[in-house]
Amino acid sequence: GNPSVGQTLTLKLINQDHVVALEGSYHSSVSFAATAVAERYGIPFVVGDSVAVNITGRGFKYTFRTTPIAPTFASNYMEFLDDMKKAGHSVSTVAVVHENTDYGTSVGETVVAAAKQHGYDVVADIAYNANTTDVSAQVLQMKQKNPGAVVFVSYTQDAILYMKTMKSLDFHPQIVIGDDAGFSDPSFQRTVGDISQGVMNRSAWVVGKPGSMTYKLNEMYKAKTGDPMDDPSGRTMLGFLVLCDAINRAGSTKPDDIRKA
Repeated sequence: GNPSVGQTLTLKLINQDHVVALEGSYHSSVSFAATAVAERYGIPFVVGDSVAVNITGRGFKYTFRTTPIAPTFASNYMEFLDDMKKAGHSVSTVAVVHENTDYGTSVGETVVAAAKQHGYDVVADIAYNANTTDVSAQVLQMKQKNPGAVVFVSYTQDAILYMKTMKSLDFHPQIVIGDDAGFSDPSFQRTVGDISQGVMNRSAWVVGKPGSMTYKLNEMYKAKTGDPMDDPSGRTMLGFLVLCDAINRAGSTKPDDIRKA
């Protein structure tokens, strides 16, 4: 999750290992740095997972993205809350809690904008330091505002910490939405699943019917890792398959041929 490490390793992959294409990354801040290196060296880079808007907003010719991005998910959340209101649930206020790297900042901003556009009162827009060890102040701030819905944009360690702190401070919002990331990590379920009943998480991935290609790939993944594929692993898989298809159609491993394909 360190952008400078991602930048250094991208340089190594290109200059020492002589890769013809790249795919990644989990953290948006790493993808932002790594794609800049790949662009400078003319190496195609497929972003399969990172959702921060700024990654593909720089006019790069060698960067491609196969995943939905922050505005897509923000719109989905508001459509969901609108449906809740139509079903008779009194949801009029929203709190947005996000970590402060590229991922959290980009998604957090788009969720706040989408909420206001849909007529929701954003009573709290809380940015916090990624990998923090204490979120008591943030939870107490939310408890005071008492929002109808809370949207979390957090990586695994933070998501687990928030669930534990909310339980200890007796804060139970009517609706809690996790923006994937830490909330889809299998360790989240194992660590705080019993105290997170009712928390919802978005996903752009589904295993598929038994016998389907995605079902078979999921079985292979479970045999290898012990866990089923989740949203980030499913989207990363899609990015890799798109890259492979481009190489096959190019009939070449020359970076410019892959980029054109």
